[in-house]
Amino acid sequence: MNFNGKAAIGKIVAMLLALTPIWAAEHYVSLDGLNNPPYTNWADAATNVIDAVTIAADGETIWITNGVFNITNTLNLNGRKTLRSVNGYAGTIINGMYNGSTGNYVCMTATSVCDGITISNGYNYSYISDDARGGGGVLVSSACWLVNSKITRCHGRYNSCGGGVRITGAGVMTNCIVHSNDVSGAYGGGLCLEGNALVQDCLITDNQNVNYGGGIYFGGGFGTGAILRNCIVSNNTAAKFGAGQRADGGGIYMNGLGTVYNCLIINNVAGAWGCGGGVFAKNINNYAGKIVNCTIAGNYSTNCGGLFLDGTNNTASIVNCIIYSNFTNSAYTAPSDVTFTNSLNTNAFLNCCLTNELPSDRNCIVLSPQFIGFSSGNYRLRMTSPCVNAGTNQSWMTNAVDLDGNSRILNGIVDLGAYERYIWQGTVYHFQ
Repeated sequence: MNFNGKAAIGKIVAMLLALTPIWAAEHYVSLDGLNNPPYTNWADAATNVIDAVTIAADGETIWITNGVFNITNTLNLNGRKTLRSVNGYAGTIINGMYNGSTGNYVCMTATSVCDGITISNGYNYSYISDDARGGGGVLVSSACWLVNSKITRCHGRYNSCGGGVRITGAGVMTNCIVHSNDVSGAYGGGLCLEGNALVQDCLITDNQNVNYGGGIYFGGGFGTGAILRNCIVSNNTAAKFGAGQRADGGGIYMNGLGTVYNCLIINNVAGAWGCGGGVFAKNINNYAGKIVNCTIAGNYSTNCGGLFLDGTNNTASIVNCIIYSNFTNSAYTAPSDVTFTNSLNTNAFLNCCLTNELPSDRNCIVLSPQFIGFSSGNYRLRMTSPCVNAGTNQSWMTNAVDLDGNSRILNGIVDLGAYERYIWQGTVYHFQ
């Protein structure tokens, strides 16, 4: 997975440019600008990004170049406007100026686009009852796109959803990094997904939440719920809030509907009295999530290191997954891959690799997956792995790719886990 992926970025940018009407004006933001409205060239560029976004009309683009741009109010990116950096997120930073009690964030509505920006030190003060609650760095609603960006060191207030980003409706986030964000006594330290949100080709890492979902919280939704595809979820922590409280889902907490495809979920922690160091999947009114072709490894929790299925006869679907080398002690010597609250939950599994003995009709493998290098963080499969060509093919795999960008099916039958065992093609020479 390449988070700098020039080819992927080029395709996304080309698509987004195609959505911009050819008659639309362009506005510019630069710390070296003369700050002359309407900021339609670099010489007259706005020095305050909120001023340029406010003056832009529906469908227009705001270009922003390198610098740290402080915002003293909510940045409302609306009306099909596009905020796009010239040189990418590394040098273009919007600072929400969080000071421990107050701060600001980016609010995206009405099919707007944010492309190539770092959003740092954000804070969303909205209460849990507010539609704007959560998303300490960015609140993505409607059919907005957050792409090629980094959201870091942002904060959600107590009892909100998404310390870094909250995505609702049909919002989309692609090729982004969500790093070192937090929320207290609430849901999703890095990311909160609701409705039919889509997150693809992203890195969700080093986030923290005090309660449910250190990295990501799935909030139910409708239809099939939100989708997480081809992402890495690593080193996130769900911590205990107080006496009698839980800290579930170090990496991901699925509260009902939602689907996770082709993801690597590693080295996450659910703290004291917590369950599901990697994933906690909850059954809500017979609605539960799907986890397909994922690798869940190296996670830790005091009650279940890997995957925890909660609820009687959980209707979750766990297919083609590797759930291995997860633990219930900080010394990583007590393996614990899957735990269920009801024996009927074994029906959720099909064609998986794990240490739990399941009924034979589940067609699961109780053998080492033979990672190339577990200790070095290489979760690809050796040629001799029993997980090669051991999955069950599904319709979505046609033209799909694995976490490395290789074809999801290479030899007729899909492999287990997030990676296909790729064999480089070459020329065979015969010598006599």
